[in-house]
Amino acid sequence: MNPLPRVFQEIKKLKEEINERNARLYLLKEEIDEHYEKGNIKEKHSEEGVTVTRKKCPQRYEFSEMVDQLKVELNKRKAMEIEDDIAIAKPTIYTWEIRLAKSET
Repeated sequence: MNPLPRVFQEIKKLKEEINERNARLYLLKEEIDEHYEKGNIKEKHSEEGVTVTRKKCPQRYEFSEMVDQLKVELNKRKAMEIEDDIAIAKPTIYTWEIRLAKSET
């Protein structure tokens, strides 16, 4: 078993690499989008062993005040059922959240 400081150093290093790669991937996806807009590729394109497929994101909505009020009422009802022991608690599960400290730059 590795000492805790080493485990956390490795986690930090990996998370930083993941963040850097995700940022680079985002930029590359923007470039792919530009090629699509210019007609250089279709919605599905394969090259160099990589296949890209343009996916439609789920539709998002902004709801009326009435729906927001219903959400508030629903949340109150849920809280009441928890208080009155009507709601049945599911077993508690655990995981580890791993975040990097913000840079001081």
